[in-house]
Amino acid sequence: MTISTKQQEVFGTSLQQQEEKAIKYASDNNLHIAKFFTTAESAYKTGRKIFNFMLDIAAETGVKDIVFMCTDRMSRNFQDWSRLKSLIEEKNFTIHFYQEGTIIHKNSHHTEKFVMNIKLAVAEGHSDKVSHDSKQTTLWKVKHGIAPGGTPPPGYSYDKMQKKYIKDKNAELIMRIFDLYDNKNYTALGVCDWLNIHGHKTQRGNKWNRTTVLRLLSNIFYTGKFEYQGNIYQGTHEPYISEDIYGDRLEKMKLRYKSSKVRKNEFHLKGLVFNGETGNMLTGEMKKERFVYYSQRRPFYFSYKEEELFDLIDDKMKLIYFSSDFENYLKDLFNESVEINENGQAKEQELIKKEIIRLEKEQNKLLQLLIDGIDERTIWIRMEENKKFITRLENQHQQIRINKTDFILEVSFVIERVKNIFKVYENADFAEKGSILKTLAKKIHVLDNHVTIEWNPPYSFIFDERVLKIANSLPVTAASSDSLHNG
Repeated sequence: MTISTKQQEVFGTSLQQQEEKAIKYASDNNLHIAKFFTTAESAYKTGRKIFNFMLDIAAETGVKDIVFMCTDRMSRNFQDWSRLKSLIEEKNFTIHFYQEGTIIHKNSHHTEKFVMNIKLAVAEGHSDKVSHDSKQTTLWKVKHGIAPGGTPPPGYSYDKMQKKYIKDKNAELIMRIFDLYDNKNYTALGVCDWLNIHGHKTQRGNKWNRTTVLRLLSNIFYTGKFEYQGNIYQGTHEPYISEDIYGDRLEKMKLRYKSSKVRKNEFHLKGLVFNGETGNMLTGEMKKERFVYYSQRRPFYFSYKEEELFDLIDDKMKLIYFSSDFENYLKDLFNESVEINENGQAKEQELIKKEIIRLEKEQNKLLQLLIDGIDERTIWIRMEENKKFITRLENQHQQIRINKTDFILEVSFVIERVKNIFKVYENADFAEKGSILKTLAKKIHVLDNHVTIEWNPPYSFIFDERVLKIANSLPVTAASSDSLHNG
């Protein structure tokens, strides 16, 4: 058995306490712990090194049981969950959540898997909100002429009071570099040598090299503008040089000045369509300035006109037919999933309450020792730690109630969306269809004369051929595409 936890205090308890609870769970369930895995990697991010290493080791050594503290410590993204599902279905893995008291395996009831998908959707939703708020801050900065993120180029620093970049103590050096290149006919390598001879260092304290000098000379930031996502914006910061001088310099460097880019066409299926044989993503391109194609160049040329792709996708969407009873079927699943989720949350809340009671009893004992004057400093530190633990536990207890509401809203949203989505899709234009598909689908695989669709969770569960077959009492081939993946 392997265990993955966050290397931080969770529910106000230490890592040691987490391990103790995991050990007790393993003992109670007749499991032998092969190895603990501890990591500070965010469960929201994909490509977690320790997480994937743990799964690799488990697969190689024949370990079939993996124990996590709870769902959102396992993952808050569907890519990691997809890999775990593959191990569950293909390698007979069993996933345990010792705090929630739930187990997921190959033969788990379909409602339990539905609950898991919804929990992940809720967890990912919270993380997405944080990401969305960060993006909104970035967009606000761009709108107000402030280059977002990262360290400003040499010669600038950010003034929090003025909320803009200002010239700093290196301003004179920057102007000297520009003068050497623009007026004294120094090459980039010559400027580099001059800087190093005179003992000047880069922002990171390193020696200058030719690439660093070229990057500085070609940076449009010094004209009072900045680049963000391929577009040029007017900044609020004071420029070092005019655009004319910058343009002349780029000509000298045999570079072309890139003005603000205007996209003439939105590729409605961007990032969504793939060659069904090679697995390569198809890139949008314009032909004759009015026809949109999606193509790959290597290992061989392959392309499809956008209109033809939408025709193939439309044909596939029509195969997903919902009977009049389908909504009622989903509502039945909804009621089951809410009940299962409530049971899991009740256990979680009970554990938290027990931990709060234990800590409060310990606080009373410590207080008595403090009154008695026994090792006051050590006891005071311990009491402060316990106080923080209790506060975090109480916050977690409140968050579970919030998550319960989110869970119900998420399920309701999914049911309502699939109830109406196909009527909306049928009457939508390309832009609207592309937006709908990006919500529902992970990938669309394009073959010679048809497409297959890989759905995003939790829709992958609803569009699973077995679920549709039960719901609609239709043959599998008529109910869904051959590409539908298990939820």
